[in-house]
Amino acid sequence: CSRWSEIGDCLKFHINLSRAAAAHSVFRFCNAGNPIVIGAHKGSKDLKKAEEDGYHTLIKRFDGHADGVTPLCAQVADVVAAIRAQEKELRSAGRQAVVIITSDGEA
Repeated sequence: CSRWSEIGDCLKFHINLSRAAAAHSVFRFCNAGNPIVIGAHKGSKDLKKAEEDGYHTLIKRFDGHADGVTPLCAQVADVVAAIRAQEKELRSAGRQAVVIITSDGEA
């Protein structure tokens, strides 16, 4: 059992929870690809299809292995900017953003 395998199991749980709860969640690999949104389609056929594709991409990725080092600082800056762009909307709705960072230790 590797650290990547443990992270994969944990994140697959959260991916499935986000999907089941329709909880808007953004999953981002620091070293590959664009962010994948789960739980935000709200009935839109196009967004539902994109979410379904993203779901399968995530699950497949966690069934694989880690690939390379992680440019963490740049990704954290992108996340901060994305949350700041939504700050007024989140505050006015009494909502919060949660950021969870996992790493296999290769940075």
